[in-house]
Amino acid sequence: MQEIGGQITYLKRYSLSSICSLFADSDNDAKEVEGQKILETISKDEVELIMELLTQLPQIETERLLKWCQISKVSNMPKEKFNSSKRALESKIAKEANND
Repeated sequence: MQEIGGQITYLKRYSLSSICSLFADSDNDAKEVEGQKILETISKDEVELIMELLTQLPQIETERLLKWCQISKVSNMPKEKFNSSKRALESKIAKEANND
């Protein structure tokens, strides 16, 4: 039922857009209808915090974090992975401090 409602909304929007000669840059709804989830990324402050933590660790940790989050740069980190990433980095920093 929800899928039908989404399709009706989609058709109404694009019919109206066509009549008024309006064009959208991108269509996020189509991705949701197709089952692709649109992820919210972390804020600028959260990016800065993760970057600060990463500067305290070897470069390999940055590469591991990016691979684990399936991203190419920290600013693309999904919001849902921020807390676990932060905790993991803080834990690694604490372990390294104890080893020194």
